[in-house]
Order: sequence, then structure tokens, then C-alpha cells
Amino acid sequence: MGTVGITGDDGEFHLISMWVAPEARGTGVADLLLHAVLEHAGVGGGRIRLEVTEGNIAAERLYLRHGFRRTGVCGTVGGDRPEFEMVLDL
Repeated sequence: MGTVGITGDDGEFHLISMWVAPEARGTGVADLLLHAVLEHAGVGGGRIRLEVTEGNIAAERLYLRHGFRRTGVCGTVGGDRPEFEMVLDL
């Protein structure tokens, strides 16, 4: 019902994608996926970073709920959609 992708090593990880099927949204699947990422990355401590498209309130709430915070770093995706970076120190 969902998928997540993470890259990195030596304590520096980048959550590059997460998607939950529309029919599974709001059921806790995203929390389970993120929990699996945190367990995997947290083995040696370190940091996870990710980017969220501006206006994706559900995603930002999910990450805030798990302890991520905005860094102030901003960019664009697809050439014109603003996005912002979030990090979690493990």
C-alpha cells in the first residue's frame, strides 16, 4: 500500500521518496513506512534529511510528528514548485 526510498551511509541519510496509495492514506501506513526508515537509519545515529513540496501539509505534519524540523534551506522541484528541507538528528 506504500513505498519509501532512502539513500546514504555513515550517519547521513536522505529520504528521497515516500508514497502511499490513495485508498490507504489516513490509515497509518505513512507512519509505519517512516518508522521503518527511522529504525534503519538510527542504527548508527546520524541525520536524515528530506524535501517537502510547499503546500503538502499532510506530509509536513507527518514529518513534524516524528521530530523533523525545517532547516531554512529552500529550492524548487520541477523547475517551479517550491520545496523546503527538513532534518531529523537521530
